[in-house]
Amino acid sequence: MEIPWLAAFRVRAVTADGAALRAVGEELKGFRNGLASIHYTGRQMEILPLEALALHRQGRTNEALEVLERALALATPGGWIRPYVELGAPMAELMDRLPEETLNSVLVRQIRSAMPSLQASTHELPSRNNNGPPGLHLTKRERDVLGLLAERLRDKEIGEKLHISPETVKTHLKTLYRKLDSRDRRSAVANARELGLLP
Repeated sequence: MEIPWLAAFRVRAVTADGAALRAVGEELKGFRNGLASIHYTGRQMEILPLEALALHRQGRTNEALEVLERALALATPGGWIRPYVELGAPMAELMDRLPEETLNSVLVRQIRSAMPSLQASTHELPSRNNNGPPGLHLTKRERDVLGLLAERLRDKEIGEKLHISPETVKTHLKTLYRKLDSRDRRSAVANARELGLLP
């Protein structure tokens, strides 16, 4: 049975904006702190993903990712996936920004298998034009950043196009440099072209 107040929070976290969205975030944080004080873990696992989503939609992506990782840590022992799957594409988009080690965790893989929009973001594609050679996995967000990098956009411009902060862009760039065995933007683009990741 759905809990009415929780369903209302779910709708508001996805649809509210401006001051209303900030208010949702604060209310969720207050609920979460109250639940933590009485060690009510089950309800925290419902609230934390919503709080992470509200923070992300306010542009506070780094804070959102911290909350999301805390939520996933709580959810891992019981394998809770429903609170994430129910949030659909907005949660898929936020999860795409998780660090690689979290992205490859058992729980996140289970969530991806239950949510096609998440599954597609790290699915290994056979075509070299999409995701490179076997063994090289780029998330959808990393491919987006790579494409804009090839257009010679700066971090701030890439962030504006993808609605993420310049700091988040830098995090994706570090991961791309490592995956593409590159030392800078130019060599990353060159290596990506060699691997068939860019036209």
